[in-house]
Amino acid sequence: NLFGLFWGREKVKPERDGPMLRKYLVPFVKKAITPPSKLRKIYWVAPPISGRVSGEVQEFVFGQTQKGIGGVTQVIDSRKLISYPYKHMEPDKEHFIGEDMNKWADKVWGEIDRDLSAQSWSDVRPLSESIAKLAPVAAPSATPATASLVVKAKLVSTTKPIQKEE
Repeated sequence: NLFGLFWGREKVKPERDGPMLRKYLVPFVKKAITPPSKLRKIYWVAPPISGRVSGEVQEFVFGQTQKGIGGVTQVIDSRKLISYPYKHMEPDKEHFIGEDMNKWADKVWGEIDRDLSAQSWSDVRPLSESIAKLAPVAAPSATPATASLVVKAKLVSTTKPIQKEE
């Protein structure tokens, strides 16, 4: 979750935060589309509204996602697909379940379906031909060899996957 990079902050520092986000976004997409990849479409679903970070952070993350990988991927702004606060919101004020989750997923699929229906699949070129459209990534800053990261997590709940109707 890219919002975790802004934990405890309300304000954005574009000169620092832009390269930090690109460091995560661009290499992921670049790896996915590097030959011999035959991928023709990538849909990046930006998160819906979060109650954990400020609107400024959310707008910045979406803008940087669009700027960094939008030339190669279809970035979907899912904030406009469902209203906040959610009816069945998890305690983190970010995740939600139930009817809102299904409505959100259906609207995301609607956006993807609309895009896929807009042109003949044979006219869609492999994304490997678009690799030059990715934003450059600044060289990573030196990290002390003693740096470490400890992650603790707890699974709160699971949901059954939605079955595709055939």
